[in-house]
Amino acid sequence: MKVVIACAGSKRGNCFQAAEGTKVNFVAQPRKGQMEFRPDATSDRKGKTWRDCLEDYNAWYIGSGQNPFGLSEAYQLYAPNPPWNSIYTELVHKFQNQNVFILSAGWGLIRSNYLTPRYNITFAGQTDLYKKRNLKADKYNDLSTKARG
Repeated sequence: MKVVIACAGSKRGNCFQAAEGTKVNFVAQPRKGQMEFRPDATSDRKGKTWRDCLEDYNAWYIGSGQNPFGLSEAYQLYAPNPPWNSIYTELVHKFQNQNVFILSAGWGLIRSNYLTPRYNITFAGQTDLYKKRNLKADKYNDLSTKARG
């Protein structure tokens, strides 16, 4: 059995980092003067998108076991309001990582153990504009379970 659960609006965890070590914040609508990007924006790494960089980071982690940015596995990233604050962990414990997927507003359909940075993108209707993903107008190259096994 495969289980899919939506991401939560509240997230905890570490940020992804630019090549020089600056923290990168991912949002739906970047604001001027902020170190904010959409996941599919061009990064500071040889013309790759930030999404490509996250994919590379996950692939590198699989081979090396190193996680220098301290990114969280997706199921540990989300912090929904009580009483649901442990639903992600409970699902992973019951069904295992390879069977639990999270529909992430920022990244797409990801396996529960995919290393994921904190981000401020949501499907929720009532939120700050910079966080809100417009499903009809915004173009995202969402991941589709490209996660470690």
